[in-house]
Parts: sequence; C-alpha cells; structure tokens
Amino acid sequence: MIQEYELEKLLSGKIEIKDASRQDIKTAGLLSCLLLLIHFYFDKDEGNSSRCKVYNVTQFDSINYILNAITSEECINELFLIILSVVGIDYFEKYQEKMKDPDFVLKQTVGFDNDPEMDEYIDMMVWFALVRLFIEAIFIYYDSGFESKNLQL
Repeated sequence: MIQEYELEKLLSGKIEIKDASRQDIKTAGLLSCLLLLIHFYFDKDEGNSSRCKVYNVTQFDSINYILNAITSEECINELFLIILSVVGIDYFEKYQEKMKDPDFVLKQTVGFDNDPEMDEYIDMMVWFALVRLFIEAIFIYYDSGFESKNLQL
C-alpha cells in the first residue's frame, strides 16, 4: 500500500478503496508503517554489511519519511483506538484496574495470566505495550534533536 499511495493520504484515510472505510485505510496505513519500521530495525540489527550503501540511504530515507508523516503520539493514539475497538471499553477498564494492583507482579507470576476475566485479550494488551515501547524507541533513536531537547529538560 505504501508503494501505491502517498503515506500522508494513507494515514489520513483520504483514499478511495472499494469496501474500505476511512478508518480501515488509516489502520492499514499505520500497520504498514509499523511493519516497515520493524523490518528496518531488524535489518539494521543484523548488521548485514553485504548490503550496499545505497540501500542503507534508501532505508534511512524511508524511515525519515514515515517519522515525518506521523508523530509518535499520533501513532500510539491510533494503535490505542484500534486496540480499544477490539477489546472494548469494559475490558480495558478492568485491565487498568488489575494493573494498578500493587501485587500485580506476584499475581501474574502465580497465575494471573490464567485469570478468566483477563485471559481473552491479555496477549493483545501485552503486544500493545511492547509496540508502544518500540514506537517510542524508534522515534527517539531517529530524532536528531532528541539529545539537545533532553538536555533542556
């Protein structure tokens, strides 16, 4: 999808695709960006020196294009709305209450993950937390002004 349409249009949902709502298009654009960022991260992490420098420049341009098209806050907010639409508000509120429990780590260790009230979507909630951390890390890593912004705090 990213090769066929402009990223800004995908992320805004302003593309006509048969039988797809505006939100469906925004979701597809966001998930496409996330997949590319994950791909670029693992490709970089492998330290594959056999790739030519042109590919690395192209890769960096693609990452910058994605990071300039959406902020980390917008990305995380959109992902949160997707998760919320899947798990529902009631489940999410119960999940938040369970996370506030000071004995959460102990309960998780001794079987919290088998809690029938939480079991249905717990994997998705953990996925969302990990993806949120990944997104924040990517935006911080590629933000050239982060160090100077951090020093001003």
